[in-house]
Amino acid sequence: MLSKILIVTKQIYLIKKQKMVRKIAMVKHQYDLKTYDQASCDLEYWLTKTPQEKLAAVTFLISQKLKPGERMDKTVFSQRKLK
Repeated sequence: MLSKILIVTKQIYLIKKQKMVRKIAMVKHQYDLKTYDQASCDLEYWLTKTPQEKLAAVTFLISQKLKPGERMDKTVFSQRKLK
């Protein structure tokens, strides 16, 4: 049984000059599975994002799920009239 989780990500740095320079650096994080709280890390990440970035991420996830030409089924949701 695994007792640790290993997260490897690539960070991309862009320099704002006439030419674009890209630098890729490997980043390694190792956590103990018993004490690692991914939910709090996820929440922390999404709280730093703007509403436009959050909406773009949700739209991207939905587009991955749907087939070309298919639309999202909205029959599950209902609209309530305000009194």
